[in-house]
Amino acid sequence: MRIIAGSAKGIALLHPTWTGTRPMMDKVKESLFSTVQAYLDNATVLDLYAGSGALGIEALSRGAKESTFIDKSRKCTDLVEKNLKKTDLNDYASVHCTTDEYFLAQHPNNKYDIIFFCPPYDHFITELLEKCSTMLNDEGILIAEHPNKRYKLPDELGKTVRWKQRKFGQTILSFYTL
Repeated sequence: MRIIAGSAKGIALLHPTWTGTRPMMDKVKESLFSTVQAYLDNATVLDLYAGSGALGIEALSRGAKESTFIDKSRKCTDLVEKNLKKTDLNDYASVHCTTDEYFLAQHPNNKYDIIFFCPPYDHFITELLEKCSTMLNDEGILIAEHPNKRYKLPDELGKTVRWKQRKFGQTILSFYTL
């Protein structure tokens, strides 16, 4: 797992060696970032279920101004902090060891330009995804990674609509915007 582009290009990230995490494949990550690249400059980013922090760190490397990382696992948030130091991007990030539900309930008025929503497939909750959609700035983008077979996401989440979907074997990326 490495940073693909930007100020930290080529830096290999530490990744979880324990079960319960699912790093995004490089070809999926490359496709995701080619789709959102035009929106990254000076963006605020929320990386839910951060794992190693690869998505939020990639966004920072490509020009996002700040990234908030959420994961309930202390091992994961420690890993995110190590990766932020390794890439020298820790000044532009905040890392929270808490559940997604708690963070969203405590910060209902926070707004983001880009939200990465990549939960464990056995934890995918459409209601939580809809709550995330209310945290988008105008012209913001919510990207949900989900399995091909098990979950059919709605075309609309509150005021947001799915404008693009990309399939990679058993993985789907759904892109929502206002």
